[in-house]
Amino acid sequence: MQLSIGCKECSDFHPVSLKNKKKYVLIISFYIFFLGCLALLFLIETMVNT
Repeated sequence: MQLSIGCKECSDFHPVSLKNKKKYVLIISFYIFFLGCLALLFLIETMVNT
């Protein structure tokens, strides 16, 4: 039960599979946001250089 210490309220009314899926969706959305920020920085950098 060490996993449910950090998010005890969530694990009370959410099944474990849904909680894991939520975690994966959060990680994937953060990764897409990070890639978007990198692409935006690259675009700004190329616009400044030209």
